[in-house]
Amino acid sequence: MKNIAIILAGGNSERFGGDIPKQFIMLEGKRIIDYSINTFRINKDISDIIIVCEENWINTIKNEYPDCHIVSGGKSRKESSYNGLKACPKDTENVLIHDSARPFISTDIIARCIEALTNYKAVNTVIPTVDTIVEIKNKYISKIPIRDYMFLAQTPQGFNFDIINKAHNTFQEETTDDISLVKKLGIKCYSIKGSVYNFKLTNSIDMYLAEKIVSNQHESK
Repeated sequence: MKNIAIILAGGNSERFGGDIPKQFIMLEGKRIIDYSINTFRINKDISDIIIVCEENWINTIKNEYPDCHIVSGGKSRKESSYNGLKACPKDTENVLIHDSARPFISTDIIARCIEALTNYKAVNTVIPTVDTIVEIKNKYISKIPIRDYMFLAQTPQGFNFDIINKAHNTFQEETTDDISLVKKLGIKCYSIKGSVYNFKLTNSIDMYLAEKIVSNQHESK
């Protein structure tokens, strides 16, 4: 079984600010992207890693990761994912699509995702929400969903390769993730347990937390 990891690093991080895209910012001596790449590299069930890279960083990442396949990112999240899919080997069976801005992906989450793909065509990593979710319309609360049913989606999202490829070819509209495309095909999307540490770096507070996590990891060794 060939499992391919696609790491998305094609964004320019406009929301994060700064001159350097967040995935390439240094975090305790390593780039943010390095952490997730290395976690996938040590997993024996991952056959190959495809890094979908921001154009200006392609040569740098190619030099640093000659064993990975580097492709150019697109103008959108969907286009970047599709570029990664097109770079997969013909005998690919499963793909795990992961955001490079989530540096603390664990080997356990990867293992759970791959195991679930033996029985399901699409798998999403989630954690329960600790806050009440409210839906707002015109500044008024219009709906309060039952919190027990509400979860926060993370990555990796795992797919049977043929299914996710079909979803990208079928639906052309933009999307913030890949699982929503597969769901539109009518495919049941299974969920696996994520981790609060597998958060996405989006602002300076997230960077502060990430620095603390890495610093504590170093101290515990």
